[in-house]
Amino acid sequence: MNPYLRFAAMIATSIVVMYFATYLNSYQIIGHAGFSETRVFMAIIMGACMAVIMLTFMLGMHKNRWLNMGIYFGSAALFALSLWLVRTQTTVDDVDYMEAMIPHHSIAILTSERANISDPRVRRLADEIIAAQRREIAEMKVLIDDIDRNGKHTARERETATQMLLGPKVPPPDASKVEVPDGFRAEVVVSGLTYPTSVEFDDDGAMYIAEAGYSYGDELPAPRILRVSPEGQIETLVQGNPLVGPLNDLLWHDGRLFISHRGKISVLAPDGEMRDLVTGLPSDGDHHNNQMTVGPDGKIYFGQGTLTNSGVVGEDNFKMGWLRKHPNSHDIPARDITLAAKTYETPNPLNTKGEKVQTSAFHPFGEAGDQGPEMVQGQTKAGGTILRMNPDGSELEVYAWGLRNPFGVMWSPDGTLYATENGCDVRGSRPIANDQEDVYVIREGAWYGWPDYVMGLPVTDPRFKPKDKPQPQFVMAEHPPVEQPWLNFPKHSAIAKLDVSNSEAFGNGYMFVAFFGHMSPMTGEAPQEHGGHRVVRIDPASKDVETFFRGKSEHGGHSASQGSAETKTPKHKSTDAGAHGGGSGDGALLTAGPRRLLDVRFAPDGEALYIADFGSMTVEDKPRPVPGTGVIWRVVREDSQSPEPPAGLSAAE
Repeated sequence: MNPYLRFAAMIATSIVVMYFATYLNSYQIIGHAGFSETRVFMAIIMGACMAVIMLTFMLGMHKNRWLNMGIYFGSAALFALSLWLVRTQTTVDDVDYMEAMIPHHSIAILTSERANISDPRVRRLADEIIAAQRREIAEMKVLIDDIDRNGKHTARERETATQMLLGPKVPPPDASKVEVPDGFRAEVVVSGLTYPTSVEFDDDGAMYIAEAGYSYGDELPAPRILRVSPEGQIETLVQGNPLVGPLNDLLWHDGRLFISHRGKISVLAPDGEMRDLVTGLPSDGDHHNNQMTVGPDGKIYFGQGTLTNSGVVGEDNFKMGWLRKHPNSHDIPARDITLAAKTYETPNPLNTKGEKVQTSAFHPFGEAGDQGPEMVQGQTKAGGTILRMNPDGSELEVYAWGLRNPFGVMWSPDGTLYATENGCDVRGSRPIANDQEDVYVIREGAWYGWPDYVMGLPVTDPRFKPKDKPQPQFVMAEHPPVEQPWLNFPKHSAIAKLDVSNSEAFGNGYMFVAFFGHMSPMTGEAPQEHGGHRVVRIDPASKDVETFFRGKSEHGGHSASQGSAETKTPKHKSTDAGAHGGGSGDGALLTAGPRRLLDVRFAPDGEALYIADFGSMTVEDKPRPVPGTGVIWRVVREDSQSPEPPAGLSAAE
């Protein structure tokens, strides 16, 4: 090969390699590494320098004087031109600018999060840099998407990316905007949180708060665990690595803090060391490992959600953001099952050729199973399960299975294990309509129906047929006996975590359940009754249900539909009209009252109820959560003094 052609190929290859190498120090190589003209120019500058240096050292191998002079002058010209383009940014427009800045911000996140920083002042500065960079990346992604779809705004149309991302400004939380039964009052304990999912207490009365670090619609924030002392001092115990968002639950047990975060159950020892107890849980999809509870046997029980809506990987999982990242992920049963010969045809969102693919249940996207009945082997680390383990993580086993997303799991003082289950949505390759939210009594070894039974009924029942879509059919050829729900609640109201009162102040033995609220139109038609965004109190003996905590300015949505729990409306301090019922509820979610409620937890003495409010999230074409709007609320008896920690704290300070 001609030495000059080899030399040119070497320089050209080096330029390409150097361009891609500039992304290797990004926090997220996939997701933050968009095309950057500036990096192209810098790679050319480095290539021009390399050409001059290498040719100078290799003149004995390249003896053509005129070609050598051409290389020197050409390299100098490329260097000067590229340097001018870098310094002037002449060719860089709005989108080019943001595509170049995203990996730049990503580098700052990686360095700030993983550097060995010991000085608390520097650590605080680094955390502020991380938060700012994540926020600005989110803003730039929204602007890029909006410009691609709608074009650039004129001066009169100008609005900030934050407004486009978050919608209207969300006012600070205000306890006067909360309705509770007569004899109780609400307080704002901690505000300024980003996607809080759990609140827990240790033996000394200190409060722990989990921030998810991940939300549908926002994957950028870092998960974080905060400790709030009884005096009200807030400190960050862990932020970012080794936590993996979403961080869904905290549990204090035997002097240690247990952590349920994506794919893992970990423990934070008193000395601050975090250790993984269980890893490899199937949490790469729609749902994750959830609430933990300690059983009478001393074991830790927790819920594990399924990867998909109803057993089949489809286009909806691409929209949920995980199919491109994990194209081989799929649901795994907890026991050996036999599949019926059924496949689902869907467009392939992983390419742009318009092709369609066939996918079977419990298979990766685009993979069809056998033509006849097919046996799929069960595994312990399976979705749709209640799992249990020893406190050291050993002897992990399946306690119950066939639950779509058992988000809340709680042993009651009377020795009953309860779980809340999010019902199926009208989305994906196998949409299922009118599936309600359930509370189940969990029995060892029992099967709860997913993916072929919902609410204890077969999906082949006509009530579950979506409008203008086919009637769902069984994907399993055989079924174990199916358990029936203990209680039903309105569809899509997103039932969440639960706790049981141990004091007369709130009703000894009464169950309290949080509702995140519907996410229509993404999950299906909005419920005509109560759409969630509340906490209910349940009398386990009678199964009577009453709304205990909700925002003011509410109307309707309290009547029960056939088969769902009857909800009583007790005397509240206000009965103003509003929008938490069957409508979208987005306006209510941007007010100063409760927004999207995820966790309920009683203080150790039982005299106060704490509620983790995820914060504002509106849903249009996709979820749009609002960072910094999360709240920890507290409800106490009206005639009692405020307990510790004091109210009015802010995590944003």
